[in-house]
Amino acid sequence: WGEDLQAHVLGEYAVAIRDDRNDTTIITHDALGLRSVFYSHTTEGLVVGSHLRDVLGFTGTGELDEEYIADFLTLTFATGDRTPYRHVRRLLPGRTLLWNQGRLVERRTWELSQVQPVRLPDDTAYEDRFRALLTEGIQAARRCTGKAWCELSGGLDSSTIACLAAESDP
Repeated sequence: WGEDLQAHVLGEYAVAIRDDRNDTTIITHDALGLRSVFYSHTTEGLVVGSHLRDVLGFTGTGELDEEYIADFLTLTFATGDRTPYRHVRRLLPGRTLLWNQGRLVERRTWELSQVQPVRLPDDTAYEDRFRALLTEGIQAARRCTGKAWCELSGGLDSSTIACLAAESDP
């Protein structure tokens, strides 16, 4: 699928795929950006990792990005593609990187507007569909074959997930 990978593959992932036919490497992640991709375009090449510390292991920390730090301290969350380090960027949701012969291009490859609207006959049908998708997502995320442990915050989201996971336990 090349650059269109995000439109076809569901789930949480980060991947780099080398295409020898056109001498290009595609670097992308799930369309919602649930799995992070960090990158640094240096004079020696491209460094990519799913954790910031992985990229820093190759590039060093370099200069701090004071604007990122100020935003984080005032907003209490990070926005955009910036990181605490000037030379490292975060790939945003719906974006893909193309690396070809030392040249890096970022493309928008997915938008929420591409998702077809769901039209169901009534509220009960929407509730049933939501419940089915939530259960399917929880079952797909369970990777263990034995007992699993869950820490709850007590909020509705974590309690709901724990209850549905326990309910689907064979």
